[in-house]
Amino acid sequence: MGDTVDKPDLFIQVDWMQDFGAIMAHTHKLSNAAVRKVVKDFVDAPFVSRSGYVGINLHVDAGPDSVLDINTNTNWGSLSKSRQLTEVAQLGMGPKENYRWNAINPAAGEKYNCVPPVDWKVP
Repeated sequence: MGDTVDKPDLFIQVDWMQDFGAIMAHTHKLSNAAVRKVVKDFVDAPFVSRSGYVGINLHVDAGPDSVLDINTNTNWGSLSKSRQLTEVAQLGMGPKENYRWNAINPAAGEKYNCVPPVDWKVP
């Protein structure tokens, strides 16, 4: 997967919503160009590890066809655990103080247990 002993590695799995509606089909899937940009930004980060390596190796699983290694252009393929979710048009809608975080769980097939961020404060 491209992880190393001397460099810090961060692995992120990203699921996405997609709609195949007759009128306007669309997807919220990250593009490989966007993933490459963020991965490159982490590589160029001014973080220095204990071994002296500068930067962080970011590995973003955004589906089987997403890029695993930007240097070799290898895709995740069968290693990917990311998946497409059915789009939910309004997920947990409401003002900050009434946002329904638990609305995310059914959309993700109970795969996640979403709770409000710790620093979520009502002004």
